[in-house]
Amino acid sequence: MEQLKLINSDLKNATDSLLYDKDTLGVYARGLGYGKPGEVYLRIVGLGGLKKTKTEAGELVLAKKPEYVDDTVLKLTALLSGALVFAILLFFDVLSIRKKP
Repeated sequence: MEQLKLINSDLKNATDSLLYDKDTLGVYARGLGYGKPGEVYLRIVGLGGLKKTKTEAGELVLAKKPEYVDDTVLKLTALLSGALVFAILLFFDVLSIRKKP
């Protein structure tokens, strides 16, 4: 019974907010896709690969901690890649010199 009383109280508060608070009604209407006359809408399409999440206005959304590659790993990778390219170019240069009479 207590849980039903809490649900009933929440529903009454939501109903009162929608009936008497224009801002709450506007947020709810925008969540359903409605808007005021003269408003300009921007719809972004083609993001089908993203996770579909629906958040209400004013809801707190926490970002995940970003994943990154350590700076030392990036520097070593760049150094080794440069050395590899240099070695390949040097190898082809030596081959071209040996082919010349």
